[in-house]
Amino acid sequence: MRIAVAINNEDENTFWHFGHAERFKIYDVEDGKVTGSSYVMLPEGHGPDKLNGLINENVNVIIADGQGPRIVPMAHEAGIQTFSGFKGTADEAVQQYLNGTLVNDPSAERPCSDHC
Repeated sequence: MRIAVAINNEDENTFWHFGHAERFKIYDVEDGKVTGSSYVMLPEGHGPDKLNGLINENVNVIIADGQGPRIVPMAHEAGIQTFSGFKGTADEAVQQYLNGTLVNDPSAERPCSDHC
């Protein structure tokens, strides 16, 4: 399994909006434990372009502070689970996911403007 967390460029806190994130921390998980991590840079862009970049990375889960309402159903259609509304570090987000305590906040699935 692979988990992608949208993170700030200057630290590893979750980024405020999936579509504006350029940096993602990708975690490799086996048997419920993190076995490694890496970073991927994706150009800013909304919808299919950014999602396709993560699909190419074989991601199964996306975690971000906010996600636009278009990306969530597109990710689900691609078989990717999404979590919105997490504030904290990428490591904390993944640990909560693995513990089964990560909470999805659908109210964080908000457009950043009318173009999202």
